[in-house]
Amino acid sequence: MSETSYPHRAGFKDDGTGKEAAEAYGDKAVTNRSAVLIAVERKPGTAEQIGERIGLHWYLTRPRLSELKAMGLIVKTGERGKGALGGAVNVWRATTAEERALFNARKAAEAEKTTGDA
Repeated sequence: MSETSYPHRAGFKDDGTGKEAAEAYGDKAVTNRSAVLIAVERKPGTAEQIGERIGLHWYLTRPRLSELKAMGLIVKTGERGKGALGGAVNVWRATTAEERALFNARKAAEAEKTTGDA
């Protein structure tokens, strides 16, 4: 997977303002993603809890969690916490070295299958 595409760079859903925002915010997103990962590695939490620990609004923390999940670096604990808007939200934790190895093996197998089908 290219280091210049999602989840390694901020994603977007359309070529309009979403793309412009992703391009403008891209470098900051990478920096924030690193801070979010460090926070999750230290202690599991919700987007709100993690954001509070690193001084980042939960609205900016959630996309970074999605990227980290897509990279196999975090997973849901199965526990739920209270979100900023009052609803139940996921609690996240860092994956173990074994979980990361399995994730990477699955991704490699998927890529090989896709390449083999072409």
